[in-house]
Amino acid sequence: MSLCCDGKPHSHQKVIFWLVPNIMVIGFITLSYIMNEVYASWWLGVIFKALVAFVCYTKLHGTYKFSLYELRNDLRKWSKCLVFLPLVELLLFFFFSKFFDPSLVSHSVSFSQVINNALNPLTYFHPVAEELIFRVGAFYLFEAWSLRVFGKIRIKQVILASAWVFGVSHFVNGIHDPFPLVIKILPIIYPLALGLIYGAIYAENRNIALPMIHHIWRGAVEKFVLKAIAAHLIR
Repeated sequence: MSLCCDGKPHSHQKVIFWLVPNIMVIGFITLSYIMNEVYASWWLGVIFKALVAFVCYTKLHGTYKFSLYELRNDLRKWSKCLVFLPLVELLLFFFFSKFFDPSLVSHSVSFSQVINNALNPLTYFHPVAEELIFRVGAFYLFEAWSLRVFGKIRIKQVILASAWVFGVSHFVNGIHDPFPLVIKILPIIYPLALGLIYGAIYAENRNIALPMIHHIWRGAVEKFVLKAIAAHLIR
């Protein structure tokens, strides 16, 4: 499938196209509710994510690549954006910090927490599985749907749709946290921005290396650094 960007889609075509990502969003929220409220087991979510990622890996193996050689070029082009995003997250956290109850937030990140996180297999499982699902799988699905709805692949719509589903999936992860709704919305903003960048990187050459490696870095190191900094903002 080739990338086609000429012409503008009609509004009703956009509405039809966005039915699929929004149905996926509703599905994520419903599934999260069932797993947490009915079965009260987060392991079901891990198993479901693993199964979907495995399907994407096996069925779509020829549609993407993991190239460390091309990773260098991707880093040169996108490193500034990936470095800038954590600063945006801290600014958002600072802006919304007045809504936090300090008693609900840990003010310290211990060295043992960092080590335990680094040794936890789930720290690496989630980023790898999510990149297979939201970049490889979602891209393939939305590209096929774009071709059906618009008669061509509108890559901007595909990137936006995959980022939207990626962002809301992280909102679902924190939907049961004891924070006000305005704080629960925060986890959508950063993954949405991250999903836009990951999607743009992936759309260029179908190389999943940088999105996957940076996603692992985010889960293993970056989030703890940001947590330690942000905790001081609400003291």
